[in-house]
Amino acid sequence: MLFELLLLLLLLATTFAVVATAAMLILRRWKRAYQTIAATAATWLAYLATVAAVSAFTPQKILGMNDDLCFDEMCFAAVDFRLTHQLGPPDRPITANGSFAVVAIRVSSHSRGRTQSEGGLRARLWDGTRNYDEVAADQLRFQNIGIKAIPLTERLSPGQSVLSVQVFDVPHAPTPLQLVLDHGITPGYLVIGEAPWFKEPAVIALTPSKPASAR
Repeated sequence: MLFELLLLLLLLATTFAVVATAAMLILRRWKRAYQTIAATAATWLAYLATVAAVSAFTPQKILGMNDDLCFDEMCFAAVDFRLTHQLGPPDRPITANGSFAVVAIRVSSHSRGRTQSEGGLRARLWDGTRNYDEVAADQLRFQNIGIKAIPLTERLSPGQSVLSVQVFDVPHAPTPLQLVLDHGITPGYLVIGEAPWFKEPAVIALTPSKPASAR
């Protein structure tokens, strides 16, 4: 939160500097305008260098099952993981191209005074060589067999927690899988300590609770 406020202050100061520079140019105060532009550019260079340095020297965070990965007051933990070739009732099954990786994620709010959510959060699986994004079509069909559709971005009251089930279609014999929760490209790329410029994202190492079922 502190570094987010710092970025906000820097953006506000930059906006003020741009307006002031425009006024100076209109008044033909060339030297003052140049000094303002140079000072603003130097400030941004110093800030971005700090963002890059912190990113480069921050080790990757690797968590296990039931460990919370928190974004401010919203926390997420993988509480169950299983591999299966088929989902749904026998009379209308959903069959995977490879295997379904079903991850139950506990979403909890540690807020003390307001309802909130973690906007824009997405789930991906990583096997060491490639990403597997949530399979939207299979996720929808999975929800249609009776699973309540609770997204990772669900708004929660203080102290509330829910389970969000994420479904992925992965190869038949995947290497050990890791869950990645991130926001994609957001203003967080400019926040000290959050920018993923030179570091791998935090991951949750998944341990299957059940072996893959036979066909």
